[in-house]
Amino acid sequence: PLFWIIIVALLPIVFWLLMLPVSARFSNWQAVLRSLGQITALIGMALFSISFILSSRLPILDKIFNGINRAYVIHHTVGALAFIFLLFHPLLLAVNIVSISVVSAALFFVPSINSWQVALGIFALAIMTVALVLTFYARLKYELWKNSHRFLGLAFFLGGLHMFFIESDVSQNNYLRFYMLA
Repeated sequence: PLFWIIIVALLPIVFWLLMLPVSARFSNWQAVLRSLGQITALIGMALFSISFILSSRLPILDKIFNGINRAYVIHHTVGALAFIFLLFHPLLLAVNIVSISVVSAALFFVPSINSWQVALGIFALAIMTVALVLTFYARLKYELWKNSHRFLGLAFFLGGLHMFFIESDVSQNNYLRFYMLA
């Protein structure tokens, strides 16, 4: 099962690599940072999706993972990896902007009505961060812990809207768009 999780998480990178020559994606420092920012977003969203599937309690997962407890352990790891990749997405893009302007890089993290597509991503990551901090570090009663997890669905929804509405490779490549939608 772990092999397939890795394949599903990395497959978007194959579509991404087929769009442009690798030399164009890594031609200079700015292109490298932008490319790494895109890669971390694609892997992060794929892992986030997988994490939701692993937490779904589907009977088949019990069989695949030899018990629902094992599926939840993997869900926890996959979710944590998704969060790490999604955190690196804006950080790498902001580092790219620093070469232009430190102020612009800082403002990259501030939601703006003029760039609502970016704001969706900022809100998604903020909600995900708060929900996961509560999940990992707060000692919550089970019902409250479970309800805090529901906000991850909102984060996923807003992150998905961000991914599909921002001008990016996902919006320009049908294979990549449909894969990420699936």
